This record gives sequence, C-alpha cells and structure tokens, in this order.
Amino acid sequence: MKKIFLFSFIVIFVLAGVFGFYLLDNYPEIKAEKVIEKYYKAFIKEENDKAFEQLRIYDTQPMKGTKLSNEEALEIYLEKMEFLKKEKYKITDFKIVDVEYEDGHSFWHHLEVEGEINGEPFVMKENAIIVDGKLVIGSSEDPFVEYRDGKMEIEF
Repeated sequence: MKKIFLFSFIVIFVLAGVFGFYLLDNYPEIKAEKVIEKYYKAFIKEENDKAFEQLRIYDTQPMKGTKLSNEEALEIYLEKMEFLKKEKYKITDFKIVDVEYEDGHSFWHHLEVEGEINGEPFVMKENAIIVDGKLVIGSSEDPFVEYRDGKMEIEF
C-alpha cells in the first residue's frame, strides 16, 4: 500500500511540475520578458539583425505597422544603428524593474537602461509593451530612443 501511495505521489508531483512549467512559460508577462531580454541582449552585443527581429516595425504608430518590406525596414534600422555609432551611443545593461497592469490584462514593463553617450554614463527609465509578439519601446527618458526602436519614419 505504501508503494502505491508513494508511486502515486511521485506521478502527481512530476505531472504538476511539468504542467506548472508549461503554464509559467506561457504567461503573457513571461513571454513579454523573453522578447524584451532578447532585444536588449542583442542590442548590447550589437547583433543588429537579432535585435531587429524582436521589434514591432511601424511607420508612425505602433498599432498600424509599416508599409515597408522587411528588407527595407532592416536597411533603415541598420542606418539608425550607424547613426548611434557616430553619436558614440551604446547601451551597456538593462533591468526589468516592474510590470504594471492597467485593466487586469493589459500590461507593460518598466525598465532601467544603462549606457553611454560620448563616454558619459547614463541610467534612464523606459517602458516596454508587446504588440503582436514584438517589442515596442514606449515612453523613455532616452533622447536617442527613436534611433533604436521600430519606428521607421524618422529624420537623421
């Protein structure tokens, strides 16, 4: 009897763990954090193609998307990266600080972004939201944010 009870307990424990990990991995907040982490890690490493893949690409408004092809948008994004290099701008670290909820299901992440502009260190705050599985950098204290986000209609 003890063996049956022990076996049943182990099976239930294992199934609960597997199911729990599945649920954890599929929470929208966790999925959003993965996209955010992929973007910032790639940006820091200057893996521009990988960073670009995480961004919601749009012309003027994130919800409307873009008329550009993926190749055209990537070309503009890479021009933006060259502009940032000329400005001696780089991000060196980031931290997800908090998740804020608006109505029980809409949420965004608060971040702290560390970096340098012309060798001078900075720490700035910004918000990140996910639209259609892609990152949109919302409000930011960073004056260069439009050169590293998914907005395509900008002036250099």
